[in-house]
Amino acid sequence: MGAWASGPFDNDDAQDVLQDVLEMTADEATAALDTMMAAVLDQNGYLEAPDMSAAIGAACIVAISHGAPDAEPDLDEWRMESGFAPDQSMVARAAQVLARAAEPVDNEWYDLWDEPGRLEEPLTALLPYRQALTRRM
Repeated sequence: MGAWASGPFDNDDAQDVLQDVLEMTADEATAALDTMMAAVLDQNGYLEAPDMSAAIGAACIVAISHGAPDAEPDLDEWRMESGFAPDQSMVARAAQVLARAAEPVDNEWYDLWDEPGRLEEPLTALLPYRQALTRRM
């Protein structure tokens, strides 16, 4: 995993998701983000880190659209121009993805952060996104 920091977009896979979404319409983004989150939520076996990183990026885009702080300047402009507005079921799936990221079972992303004793960093970085997804708007 090409990670340079512990934030949700601080790795190659999530950064690819973000860049791809910025080139999509709202409908295209909705379908793509749903697909990435489903790849994690529908997986019964071992989750590879790239899939989890992409799903985390997707979930955080949904969270930003639901009130989480936006550290990605281009995303705010895209949201305004595209009209992207996730429905409650998408918000719930995004919350499930971020909860799944914090589960150690069959989760390479978790293992890669936990083995060097740095798991608290990305989990703390995800906290504002998790809070936004569980807040009623």
